[in-house]
Amino acid sequence: MIKLKLSILMLLLSTFSNAQMFHANTDVYSLSLNAEKAMKVQVTIKTEKSFCMSRFEFLTDDNKVILKNEFMMNKEKVVFDIPIAKGNYSLVYTGTTGCNNKHFDISLTKTLGNFEQELNDDIASATSIKDGVYYYGYIQKPKDEDFYKIILDKKTKVKFVFEHKNIQGYGAYTIDVLNDKSKKTTTFKSSVSTLKNVEKKTLEAGTYYIKISAPYSTVIYHQYRLAYSTSK
Repeated sequence: MIKLKLSILMLLLSTFSNAQMFHANTDVYSLSLNAEKAMKVQVTIKTEKSFCMSRFEFLTDDNKVILKNEFMMNKEKVVFDIPIAKGNYSLVYTGTTGCNNKHFDISLTKTLGNFEQELNDDIASATSIKDGVYYYGYIQKPKDEDFYKIILDKKTKVKFVFEHKNIQGYGAYTIDVLNDKSKKTTTFKSSVSTLKNVEKKTLEAGTYYIKISAPYSTVIYHQYRLAYSTSK
């Protein structure tokens, strides 16, 4: 019998808020962040409605881009959810066009939990996950791919569970299970209206990778959760 233990940990750590103003189009606002553990960072940018075009970037300490987005200040707020690994990061917010004397407020909320650890966009950087534990993640751009690593010490039947909330739009998540030679052992899809998918597969002992992608879909920035469990 396969049992899935629902282990869900989310702990709100802190919230930081800072009101600022672009004095000129090329003004740059930057903020450093230290993540003591793997966590999710929620960045909320509140603005006055205008035709100011601005650019948001979230970077690692060696300047690798985790998230980049350019948008116009025509909404009251923009929210980004960014799962990250332990380490140092920087947030850079830049006014690009029409931003003279425009006010904005940036707030950061840090939450501990079982999240994917960006960058986890290939096998080499896959987030290791535990048997029977739910992990949360986001597809952050059309070509984003999230990789998770599991290790089986013997041949066993594995149950994969993939869930998300109902999403307005089109497309689907694709979930591929790869062996250590990147060969697919099983694959299944989860459409925007399918809230829970369960897939079972008997696998040999070894290392496997779960790849989640969603090309040409509207699932970007929607949270999903993933778990696997084995028969004991």
